[in-house]
Amino acid sequence: MFERLEHFYNSKPFVMIVLIRIALFLGLAFLLFIVGLMIGYSVLGGGGNPFSVFSWDIWQKIIDFIH
Repeated sequence: MFERLEHFYNSKPFVMIVLIRIALFLGLAFLLFIVGLMIGYSVLGGGGNPFSVFSWDIWQKIIDFIH
């Protein structure tokens, strides 16, 4: 019985399913990070345009503030 399970877990389709799940998880995490940046800057930070969070000038101000 365990030989069948070992064969299933060592097969190519199983490895591909695991890799696809990892890629989907990382993609969703990145997307939620971007949405969180936009919400945090525009709503909580009072920055106005949510797309302006991707401007280099904004990040330069943040880096200067931290240092």
